[in-house]
Amino acid sequence: MEFKNALYIVSTPIGNILDITIHALECLKSADFILCEDTRKTGFLLKQHNIPEKKLLIYNEHSNDADAVRFIELAKEHIVAMVSDAGTPLICDPGYSLVHYAKHNKVGVFILPGSCALIASATLCGININNMLFLGFFQKGMKFQTEFTNALYVAPHDIIVFLKALCNYEIFFNINLSIAREVTKLFQEALFFSDTSSAIHFFNENPPMGEFTIFVKFCQKKVDIDVELKLLLKELHEWQSLPLKSLAKFIHNYCLKFYSQKEIYNKLTLLKKEIG
Repeated sequence: MEFKNALYIVSTPIGNILDITIHALECLKSADFILCEDTRKTGFLLKQHNIPEKKLLIYNEHSNDADAVRFIELAKEHIVAMVSDAGTPLICDPGYSLVHYAKHNKVGVFILPGSCALIASATLCGININNMLFLGFFQKGMKFQTEFTNALYVAPHDIIVFLKALCNYEIFFNINLSIAREVTKLFQEALFFSDTSSAIHFFNENPPMGEFTIFVKFCQKKVDIDVELKLLLKELHEWQSLPLKSLAKFIHNYCLKFYSQKEIYNKLTLLKKEIG
């Protein structure tokens, strides 16, 4: 198997050391340089597969544009492989700048597909993912998109914050959760919850460990618009200072999509008169 001078994006195992393709191993054997996030982790991978240690170069979230330019210059005259600590590079991992500069400098870029925590976990989730939206890593204040199955990575220290953020959506939606961790490893878990309170209780009893891949499915509740609007207005303490058109638009977009914005506006007008 021959490799030409170019940049090769190489997927590596996310857990089980055997989850790597023959193509990837041949590329790592042939590479003149291997770009990696952590030389210790990549060195261990090479050792496990009896690959002579290459010249390992660091490329991670702390690397800058100058590093990317330098490595792409190398790829013009050498076989350069790029790996992340685990899984497929560029999926919530560094690498965008490398590919960007390679494309703009007419340097070949090839992908050697393989393990990816998102795809592997999706097969275990038990939730329909045909309409999936990947949000990357969870961040405080993140808004979820209720018309999609939301998929995201959540760090262990953020799991409770994430679940509490989801609670706000349960006024109008039934929520199904699939939570996977340690996929392909000895202690693999794929948990399913039909509400957020059960998940919060579970993680309060079982301290979270390891990075999670989570899938969230929203199912619109059939609700009485009058009852639900009154409940919602109790939650929105500053609603009286908002123009009713803006409030109706917000409620339609994020809460009651099965009612038109005009219907919500008309109901709000009546409620405002009723509440005073």
